Amino acid sequence: MSKKRRLKRYRLSLYRLILRRQRLPAFLLGILLFLLGTLTWFRWIAWPEPPLERWFLGASLLSLLYWIFTLFAPALAYVQPRHDRIRLQTPFYRLNISFRRIRSTRPVDIAKAFPLETTPRGFRRSIRRFYGMTALGINLSSWPLPRWLLSLLLGRMMLAPDQPGIILITHDWIDLSKQVETMLGSWSDEQRLRLQHPGTNVSEILQGDDNKR
Repeated sequence: MSKKRRLKRYRLSLYRLILRRQRLPAFLLGILLFLLGTLTWFRWIAWPEPPLERWFLGASLLSLLYWIFTLFAPALAYVQPRHDRIRLQTPFYRLNISFRRIRSTRPVDIAKAFPLETTPRGFRRSIRRFYGMTALGINLSSWPLPRWLLSLLLGRMMLAPDQPGIILITHDWIDLSKQVETMLGSWSDEQRLRLQHPGTNVSEILQGDDNKR
């Protein structure tokens, strides 16, 4: 398997959708606050009263910075199978899940995993867009961090509701599943060789096997 293929990244569709929906409101809010702050600064309107215009201008700057963030943040939300772990990158946090913790993978029906009646109201509109689609579920032997903390860092929609596990909504979950299974199989073979030949370089063992062939 080539290095390019091994390090392929798969975009997380849920983050992309949420950030795209927040983009226009953040921009409009920034412009509105900027106008209010500017009009008050030059005393063209009586409200908000000085020195509140400074707070409006500061809030406008923050809102416009967040709008800029939403433009490139979707590229920061991806999952990447690596040689000994799965890297789960969000715009705000990076989580590495060791293959030692992974029990199995499975296809997940998004509509069944997150029915509307049990989904938080703020996420219903977003998750409904993925109904009828399949995601990749990765079952874990245990949570890498406390569940409440993962819910805060990754979001509730990333966590399997029925057992320790991660649910990955990507455009090509089948290819991602194949990559995870391939990388996991290679890692398992290396671990088995290390147990059979302790203290020996695994690459040398593999080269020796290739020479015999």
